[in-house]
Amino acid sequence: MDGAIGAPRIGRWPSGDSRMIAMLAREPQELAGRYGISFHTGVTDGRGPCEGAGIRLASGRHLLLTRYAHPPEPGTLVEADRADDPGQARRELLAALGLDEHPFSGPTTRPRARPRRSRPWTNFDADEP
Repeated sequence: MDGAIGAPRIGRWPSGDSRMIAMLAREPQELAGRYGISFHTGVTDGRGPCEGAGIRLASGRHLLLTRYAHPPEPGTLVEADRADDPGQARRELLAALGLDEHPFSGPTTRPRARPRRSRPWTNFDADEP
């Protein structure tokens, strides 16, 4: 793996729980090929088959990347520790992946028109534009 992305060192979230912070507009195959992230297949309760990877960023922050077999939209879900700052986590992941595109598409809590250009994130944090 790239020096900015490493294997996780923990098996649990420090706060005991996680939350979805983004939908990365990249598929597991691209992330594996470009960044060396190892995805594993499995089945989750209620969501069905998936591919998932735990990663550790340079700061020590841990993220979970998950792609479900039958997702509502394309991309890979990103989860962080519930106590973590979602904006900082997204910015650090974008930097580690070398993405310089506008990172956020806006809150998913209200209906809106499709974005005019491709963006790497769907923002799950309604407090941030």
